[in-house]
Amino acid sequence: MRTPNSATTTQQTVVGLLNDTVEPAELRTGEHNSSLLPNVDPARKSVGVIPLRNITHGGSAMKTPISAIMTRQAVVGQMNDTVESVEALMAEHNLSFLPIVDPEGKTFGVISLRDIAHFHQSTQHSKWTRAWEMCTYRAEAVAPELTVDAAAHLMLDKKIHHLVVAEDKVVRGIVSTLDVLKHYFANRNGG
Repeated sequence: MRTPNSATTTQQTVVGLLNDTVEPAELRTGEHNSSLLPNVDPARKSVGVIPLRNITHGGSAMKTPISAIMTRQAVVGQMNDTVESVEALMAEHNLSFLPIVDPEGKTFGVISLRDIAHFHQSTQHSKWTRAWEMCTYRAEAVAPELTVDAAAHLMLDKKIHHLVVAEDKVVRGIVSTLDVLKHYFANRNGG
């Protein structure tokens, strides 16, 4: 797809309304490009694509601490949970990302739908493999006072969809790219 006055080809993106969710299959196949936000009218007719980098310059609304936009009732998995139970928990709560915590409730790692897809491509078995064996250990955990702008830049730089919001490594919430986008659009042009 070419944009007007553009010499480069942009990646194909999933088109939907701001409140839509990305289907798990798209995340599993890696075809969803979260760096582009489709701009559609109420009839779902595409009217353009907005690069997420352009959104991170949203003025004072982007100076809001992420604690104001995070999901506070964060669902977490335990490090000794089986992959099978992690999958069931993610499906039950319609999650694409799950923080994994140690017995003290401190962030140990994270599991995403992409991790689950890669796991199933291996020869391991979900009834016997534990979450700690397959999670991403270097979870991006940030303080609640981090600004939305800084969170958006961190997500872009690390090419990730979610941040764990933690105090003393204890999960306090989750922030996703959709949370950042919703906040931006709710506050542009004075709300």
